[in-house]
Amino acid sequence: MWTAAVDRTALGERTFSVAIDAGFVDRVLPRSRRRVMALLVAAVTALVGGAVVQQQPAHAAAWNLVWADEFNGSGAPSSANWNYNVGNGLNPGLNAFDGWGNGEWDWYRPENCAQSGGNLVMRANWLTTPITVNGRNFYQTSCRMTTDTKRSFQYGRIEARMALPTATGSWPAFWMLGDACDETSTGSYNPAQNYYDRIPSNWASCGEVDIMEHANANATVTNNIFWDLRTGVFPWTAGQNANYVANPGVTNVAAFHLYAIEWTATQIRWYVDGVQTHVIDTTPATLEEFRKPFHIVFNLALGGTYPGQNPVQSQFPFTASIDYVRYYQAG
Repeated sequence: MWTAAVDRTALGERTFSVAIDAGFVDRVLPRSRRRVMALLVAAVTALVGGAVVQQQPAHAAAWNLVWADEFNGSGAPSSANWNYNVGNGLNPGLNAFDGWGNGEWDWYRPENCAQSGGNLVMRANWLTTPITVNGRNFYQTSCRMTTDTKRSFQYGRIEARMALPTATGSWPAFWMLGDACDETSTGSYNPAQNYYDRIPSNWASCGEVDIMEHANANATVTNNIFWDLRTGVFPWTAGQNANYVANPGVTNVAAFHLYAIEWTATQIRWYVDGVQTHVIDTTPATLEEFRKPFHIVFNLALGGTYPGQNPVQSQFPFTASIDYVRYYQAG
């Protein structure tokens, strides 16, 4: 059973944390969206609702652009900026593929992300001949790319302009993991077919920020963070993980929208098209994850606990497009 406990002291005024106990003490569950958890925290989110969103204009400070990828080339994304998470996510606690901790169907391949027409295009395919690794057949491929070991960020404004698919079981995301997360990645754009990476064993104490996630054809996106209720970096431990979520509405997610956070040593604020949609106070001691460096992740997941629906073969192929990603520091 999943259990949720509201902690009104960990975050300070008008914010909440939710601790989830999976009972799977032998598992390592990274980026463990544990989308079942979304149902558990929905009532908590409703309690605070708009009270946690303190409206401020985007670019409230003077922002200086310090890094960007405009994806204006063709073919492989810049090797100076991007590595790739390949495979279905080996769970080192289970020594088995775990769908990246989320029950995803996909086998990620770098070549499913390519620059085209001024965008980065993440493409989901349904294969007629599966990729077979460790006795398992994977018919669905997609892409997950990361600045892990290439680019690191701490504080500032991080934004991406994206157009999302509305296919059943689709799950595009623009998010970040703490540099302390011990997942693996590769810089190869064409690794061996049987190459795969592992998920982090120390989630969520290494920290996660979900700038934007979207599921199916929903008219909402998700803003969220995950952390460990203890101070420090630990192997995943049942009952010690927390998150804080909002689900703002977005009209026509298939059109381009600008998704962003503004991150300081004391706060993270989320924006969609310049309108603030979520905020959290990160000054409590147990949120020290969010006062450390992070790296960016883009992926197009298929199936799993968050969309809660299985992909439909007739809807393949489909894509998510990223016009650009930019990082600003306060001037």
